[in-house]
Amino acid sequence: WGKHLRAVDVEVADAPPVEAGTTEPPLAGHRVSADGREATVVVYRRPVQLRAPDRPALVDLVRDLVAEQLADALGLDPADLDPGYEAP
Repeated sequence: WGKHLRAVDVEVADAPPVEAGTTEPPLAGHRVSADGREATVVVYRRPVQLRAPDRPALVDLVRDLVAEQLADALGLDPADLDPGYEAP
């Protein structure tokens, strides 16, 4: 990802901000710096834990979420960043 981003941070938050009218909370999100060279991926711990039935599933889910969020930030397909990515 070096040619696209100078830095990528991954944060873990307990839960996403509450938005009116939302029935299902997001599992992750991202933000990109104003110059487009740095990105932060945020994984929401509680919704992710509730979705994953066991530790291996949790690891796979987090890996896929990070790939999806970075790909979205870069305008790429998640499989371009992570060959092991499995689309839901």
